[in-house]
Amino acid sequence: VVMLDGSRAPTISPAPSAMPSVPPTAFPTITAAPTKPPITGPALCACDAQYNLGDKVVIIRSFDWLFPGRVGTVVCGSFGILPLLVRWDDATEGHNGIPSSCECPDGARDALEEDPFNNAHWYVPCEVVMLDGSRAPTISPAPSAMPSVPPTAFPTIT
Repeated sequence: VVMLDGSRAPTISPAPSAMPSVPPTAFPTITAAPTKPPITGPALCACDAQYNLGDKVVIIRSFDWLFPGRVGTVVCGSFGILPLLVRWDDATEGHNGIPSSCECPDGARDALEEDPFNNAHWYVPCEVVMLDGSRAPTISPAPSAMPSVPPTAFPTIT
């Protein structure tokens, strides 16, 4: 290869085609850490079993740093005064999920682990949340079924 100034480019020694091959067995195999099976089902000990683990809920009444409209995911339930542990979307004001307080469903306490890098969890009372999606009012009749009004129905202003 000739450079712009007329000199020759340095050569690579040994040539790339002469490089020794490395067998794939020379590298360690990376395997994923074993995961715990997901715990599913209703949180029977909390909120009259209204919520299943993984349900999306929304705050309907302010509680601590949570304001109406904040959405989260049910993590587990407990028999405590604040029976529902929720991981709040895009939150940093909470704690890292204390599974030792999870009492339902069976196995939730053992399946959950604290996440030291995620402060999005907070226990809430049942009366400040509801299932997300059930908060939107239904409009009846549907807007597309509304009758159209011809422009001649309105008086002309001159």
